[in-house]
Amino acid sequence: GGKAKKARSTLVQAEQGAVAIRSVHEAAQAEASKAAADAAAAEAARSGEEADLLVAALERDVCEAGCAQLLRGESPSGNSQELEKHIVSLQGIARKLGMEESLVLMLPTMAKKLPSDRSALEKAASKMLEE
Repeated sequence: GGKAKKARSTLVQAEQGAVAIRSVHEAAQAEASKAAADAAAAEAARSGEEADLLVAALERDVCEAGCAQLLRGESPSGNSQELEKHIVSLQGIARKLGMEESLVLMLPTMAKKLPSDRSALEKAASKMLEE
């Protein structure tokens, strides 16, 4: 009778409520997963940007050291291994900046000479590289 009908009605309502709650829960889980993925992507982008900034700062330091080297030149008795490392780094950055290959190739010769010992062409190239 009446009690069974009422019980079935209550059961149907409870099942519908459970389905609605499950649906809300699944949507919340999907949103949480998307938010976690977005946060991970943002963190990766931030880390990438920080790495790019660090690389730029290191390249700036190499450029500053290289320009100072070009200004003062190197006496023949200088530390040639250290100088070679600086020259290779500076050449890489000069290429990255799109400098003329002929200027880039002159770097080792210019860096190993005192400014007073450079040819007119080397002095002009040094000026161009400084700018």
